[in-house]
Amino acid sequence: MLMKGDGLRGMDLERTLEFDKLKEIILSYALSDLGRVRVAELRPLDKLEEIKEQLTLCAEAKRVILAFGKLPLEGLSDVRPLLVRLRISGSILDPYDFLALLNLAEVNEKVRRFFKEVKSEIAPHLKKMASNLPNLSRIVHAISSRISPEGEILEGASPELRRIRRNMSRARDELQRRLEVILNSPHYQQAIQERIVTIRNNRYVIPIKQEFKGVIQGVVQGVSSSGATLFLEPISVVDLNNALHQLAAEEEREIRRILLELSDEMREVVEDLSAAVEILGEMDFINAKALFSIDYDCHEPEINTEGVVDLRRARHPILEHSIRSRSGSNFGPLTPDRVVPIDVHIGYEFTTLVITGPNTGGKTVALKTIGLLSLMALSGLLIPAAERSKVALWSRIFADIGDEQS
Repeated sequence: MLMKGDGLRGMDLERTLEFDKLKEIILSYALSDLGRVRVAELRPLDKLEEIKEQLTLCAEAKRVILAFGKLPLEGLSDVRPLLVRLRISGSILDPYDFLALLNLAEVNEKVRRFFKEVKSEIAPHLKKMASNLPNLSRIVHAISSRISPEGEILEGASPELRRIRRNMSRARDELQRRLEVILNSPHYQQAIQERIVTIRNNRYVIPIKQEFKGVIQGVVQGVSSSGATLFLEPISVVDLNNALHQLAAEEEREIRRILLELSDEMREVVEDLSAAVEILGEMDFINAKALFSIDYDCHEPEINTEGVVDLRRARHPILEHSIRSRSGSNFGPLTPDRVVPIDVHIGYEFTTLVITGPNTGGKTVALKTIGLLSLMALSGLLIPAAERSKVALWSRIFADIGDEQS
């Protein structure tokens, strides 16, 4: 693995070469916690094959994005805690949990469709990764046919729920009709405080004046704060209110049954859901690195084991980010305050390089650029340098920079 110098901690090395700041920039491109966690854990790799694999995936993602647009990963979230619960027999997810699983399944299907349009020669490794995504179209249908986007259990979720809700609707209509008869009756106009039907204690009532409480037979379900108004449940609607309560209890039981049934269905495909989470999380990570590469004009470096560093038109990405932040826009050819690229090589005819010059002449920036771009390349990141730039697979990196200049 890329190592620190004696007495210099790994995190100190990251801070000295500003690799920690670079990861903060890349974090902004990730669309989910799944991708952000992977960016935060980004570290230099020690095996040449692994480094080349990560560089290849990033370069392929860059080509795909430039040719087809961003990967459709919006809405991706970390549902792993839900999958842990699903693995417990008999556990029941709530409607909003299912909506999170639905979002995952929809993103999964969008990505599968997206890569069907991508030819293998453009991104063979990324396309192979996408081919490992499970088919979750059945999950999309299973959840969306039972739960609304607002988290409500749809009437069509079961024939029994449809029957219950239609009976509830008829009971409410009849309650409304009976209460309106009382409200519109000339015989009770003096007693009525306001001609509205309202609800108290989950029962339909009408407001009557305190002094007329005996005019209409019924049960008082509430009193206004002033005490002037009683909320009366007329005796003629008590049976309907009771029936409605009974139907509401039946509805609750049926909803619980539906949620258990749907939870059991998700339990059967929990491994597919888990596979989708891991693959899509990795894609979000790769996508974030590729988007950063596009914005900062990065290219794939050549990794060698001969100790050769050959950086062409290399730029310090943190310095470039700082200038962009101040200017509020991307660079242009006439922008006066812009990063000056450097060319540097070592390892061909000589293996030691001494950089001299006046203060504020760019020595520290040059050193940090070499160090940071080396860390980037060995972490599987494209680097802000011209094509055919080379970076060595170092066994150790030493950094002793005495100030925070960049």
